[in-house]
Amino acid sequence: MKSLLIQTFCLLFLCLGTVRAQQYQLASPNGKLSVTVDAGEALTWQIAHDGTTVLQPSAIALQGRDEKSAKKAITFGKNVKVIRAERKSVESSFPTPLYKKASVKDVYNQLTLKCRGGYSVQFRAYDEALPTASFPNRTSRLSSSTKLRTSISTRITRHLYLT
Repeated sequence: MKSLLIQTFCLLFLCLGTVRAQQYQLASPNGKLSVTVDAGEALTWQIAHDGTTVLQPSAIALQGRDEKSAKKAITFGKNVKVIRAERKSVESSFPTPLYKKASVKDVYNQLTLKCRGGYSVQFRAYDEALPTASFPNRTSRLSSSTKLRTSISTRITRHLYLT
């Protein structure tokens, strides 16, 4: 009887140890680009174009220092527990006074993962640009230098286009 109980507990712990990460899929409006996001011990994303992998699974996280306590490090994107996934499609445009066109279309599909810890991670898939990832909220706790680096890297990422 004792042996059976021990075996049952060992089997239970083995099953718990093999729990897989949550996986989410996102495609561009024309379906040519696809993003696979795995949320688990680490937050990873993978990008494919017409079925060909262009970005191998890569970890993504935002690290910084707490604004109130500079000694306390904060990491968003580690041991991720997704509470809710929200999807939406956007079709809009924005004015471009210094560009050859008066306005540019902004068309994409978006996946927002709301995570335990009070932060979200947002992924966007465009038809003609590499997908982007950002941490749109909960940055108020981060120091101003971390916020600036995040803002700059997001702007740079948005301008990487496929040819």
